[in-house]
Amino acid sequence: VAIVVGVAILVGHRVDREKQARERAEAVGAALITSEEKYRGLFESSPVAILVLDQNATVLEANPVAGGLFDRAPSSLRGTAVADLLGTAGAQDLLHPLLKEGRKDASLVIESGDGSKVYLEPSLTLTGGNEDSPVTQVLLRDVTEERHRQMGLKAYAAHMLRAQEDERKRI
Repeated sequence: VAIVVGVAILVGHRVDREKQARERAEAVGAALITSEEKYRGLFESSPVAILVLDQNATVLEANPVAGGLFDRAPSSLRGTAVADLLGTAGAQDLLHPLLKEGRKDASLVIESGDGSKVYLEPSLTLTGGNEDSPVTQVLLRDVTEERHRQMGLKAYAAHMLRAQEDERKRI
């Protein structure tokens, strides 16, 4: 009887440990699902174009804004090389090592479907994946309006300088 009781106690402890481990695993799984849902919500609703690239600079994921930027459905961007989207020079500029170190003056220029130039400010972040297949998240912020305002301000400053010089000449 003592042996049976001893075995029952050991088995009971083992069952309790397995039950606790399972509950912890279920809690972690639920937290992971919640985290993924939050990320997906942010990814889909972001006002900035987001591309997720594999180590070969091929698009794994794209949000709706990225699809709009390249005049394609986000799902059709999957499997597309960045060089096909930005051109070879644009892809090299985007993936340049200095940009990954946080250079702030980097910008890309692409042509939109209507032929106008779109200025983009990229931001790269190495994320997830494993050592063999790192994943890069690329944020492409459209800074076209800012560029146009800057060019307008430069033109205005040049006009004012020219007007001042003309006034000096007249005096």
